Amino acid sequence: MRGSIDYSNKDNRTIYLVIICVINFLFFIDPVAIPLAGSSLILGFSDLTVFMLAVIVIIIVIKRGFIKYNSIMLGFLLFLGVSIVSLFYTQNIGRWLIGDLNYIEAFLILFIFNNLYQNKDNRKVKLLFRCYYLSFSILIIRIFYETFIVNQGNFLVGNKIELLIGGSNYLASMLLIPVAISLTRTFLLKATWIDVAVLLTSLAGIIFTGSRTVIIISTITIIVFVIGMILISKLSLTKKIYSFGMFIIGMLLMYKLSFNFLMQMVSDGRFNNLSQQANVLSRFSIFQVYLTQWQKHILFGNGFMNIEVDGINTLAHNTFFQLLADNGTVGTVIMLFCIINIFRLFIKLIKSINFNQDRELWCWIFGLLLGFTLTVIHGMFEPNWGTRQYMLVMFMGLGILFLVNSKQIPVKKRHRSRSAYHFKRRD
Repeated sequence: MRGSIDYSNKDNRTIYLVIICVINFLFFIDPVAIPLAGSSLILGFSDLTVFMLAVIVIIIVIKRGFIKYNSIMLGFLLFLGVSIVSLFYTQNIGRWLIGDLNYIEAFLILFIFNNLYQNKDNRKVKLLFRCYYLSFSILIIRIFYETFIVNQGNFLVGNKIELLIGGSNYLASMLLIPVAISLTRTFLLKATWIDVAVLLTSLAGIIFTGSRTVIIISTITIIVFVIGMILISKLSLTKKIYSFGMFIIGMLLMYKLSFNFLMQMVSDGRFNNLSQQANVLSRFSIFQVYLTQWQKHILFGNGFMNIEVDGINTLAHNTFFQLLADNGTVGTVIMLFCIINIFRLFIKLIKSINFNQDRELWCWIFGLLLGFTLTVIHGMFEPNWGTRQYMLVMFMGLGILFLVNSKQIPVKKRHRSRSAYHFKRRD
């Protein structure tokens, strides 16, 4: 196919992979604010690189003469089309454009990955997953810097971590992704110190954000995962003992690192009567406002990010209510269709890849599935879905799934090249 990107072509097989890896490591660099119709558009270097790569792929698609797509892409395109109707009810066009651009960027990421290849190759998939995985180290480093250098290691009520890319709860939500991936790799692969370090520092980073919701979600996830690994997993006893031992060492180090900070949270009453705390009760008031606004424009909503609570533009702190009020019943149904199909894609790939033949690839996909699930759960309590940073980070991970070749299996054998694996295609 002339004009399409072929990984076997020496002229272009590297440059596009490098660009995607660069996007990953630009995730958590502070963006710039651009005035837009009375609002501020937050645009990062990673966003600009995504748009640049999208233009390149559009040119390639035009030369090739056809576009590759799937049900998730079509769902996003339909969602964006239907959302235009909400412009008739929008009060702040600037905020509508910003919210719309977040979904456009997510669509472009899916478009790029779905059209940026001719032949799928799982070696490239694993390389991209490693870059994606390690890119979270930048976010972790920034959180540690804010905690120990700026806040001098103290938990300060009302002065939690605030970066230009987002606040404490928002940052904690994204840390659920490396927690899930590192947890999966630690227990289902031969645990490495890198995986244990990522798990340890990600969990410590979550504690340092002071996000009680994510702390609770992480704790429950770890308990269930460890119990499942011990009781249900068919891994050998030696593997279980080794992974569990590495995990215990990591937890002891995390305890040493974050114990004082966590005790400050406890002494400040952050875990007392959670259901009666002011910020929890305020959520119900916000939910009520969003439901009321949804009833004004049931079918197509009020437009992206156009709901005010007490005269201030406020996000719903709940993905479902946010979609209902912003995009109406029609837009919500379409987006739920997209989310369901994302889960279906995960399940299809996990079922099609033999765990014993390619454990590394299986763990990458399962870990990302777990991370996606946890962030969706957290989205029921804090805003993440539909926001710029989350959509960029999450969909860059989801896009890699489009490159997976479930029929390609690694066969370990001696080879003169540096690669330890020879790949063959299953008939």
